[in-house]
Amino acid sequence: MLNKTPIAIVGMSCRFPDANKLKELWKLLINVESTITEMPEDRWDLKKFYDPDPSTPNKAYQKYGSFLKNIHDFDPILFNISPAEAIEMSPSQKLMLELVW
Repeated sequence: MLNKTPIAIVGMSCRFPDANKLKELWKLLINVESTITEMPEDRWDLKKFYDPDPSTPNKAYQKYGSFLKNIHDFDPILFNISPAEAIEMSPSQKLMLELVW
């Protein structure tokens, strides 16, 4: 039996490539827009780590993906986290804190 108890959505948050707000995400989805781009230069040196041949050792053969902008913009002091501790945190932990806040 389905539970027919009414629910209320009191808040939502998101951060996707090219969509930092729900309205922007819906626009991407409605317009069937791709967020796939070449690896941003500020992530890592593509010339140093990329080779189109998958059998090349110690190289990546993929240079495209969907990337969040300003991924390194995180204010640890807002969350009472020391800058040294923030360096050790994973980006997913930082995103979760930002989105829940």
